[in-house]
Amino acid sequence: MDVRFEESTHTYTSALGVRVPSVTEIISAVGCGLDTRYMPAEARERGRAVHRLIAQFNADDEIDYSPEYLGYLAQWAWAMGTQFHRLGPPVIEHPIAHPFLGYAGTPDCVWPEAKVIVDAKTGADDPSYDLQLGGYCRLWIDRTQTNGWRLFVVALRNDAGGYPAIREVNAEQACRDWLNTLSVYQWRVKHGRL
Repeated sequence: MDVRFEESTHTYTSALGVRVPSVTEIISAVGCGLDTRYMPAEARERGRAVHRLIAQFNADDEIDYSPEYLGYLAQWAWAMGTQFHRLGPPVIEHPIAHPFLGYAGTPDCVWPEAKVIVDAKTGADDPSYDLQLGGYCRLWIDRTQTNGWRLFVVALRNDAGGYPAIREVNAEQACRDWLNTLSVYQWRVKHGRL
């Protein structure tokens, strides 16, 4: 399914103009995600800024360096250069929607041929990250009609001399948990509980 992503509102719209819920929206709606309503504005801005830097880095674009986020970028560069470089260039922040399950998402980096999805995080590790990667994985499994995907969370800190924490997520379990989460969301929508 073709989908448009509006970054300012973090919303997805199908080619027919229908709003499509996002992976993170679904996770939050069923109470399984981080409650960002209470997240400090500077933490949300940090996440957006670091993701912009990562996208610029991955696309070999000119990087809009901000000294306050340089440590995050250095750790991402280390992860890409030492852990994932052999996979070749990734698909970077490409919005994708599921044609039948009715949701959309934008993973940070996907290597379709290698069947690897990587998502960067700037906060403390959280179990909802596994659900998020499970949602992204289900999108790509059904798009490519392949199994055997590997999922990774790269937890970045603002420490230019340190190393990021890289955690592999059990893809099979994450996909199962995602489908259960999606089912609860769809039930709540159907019965007016959202």
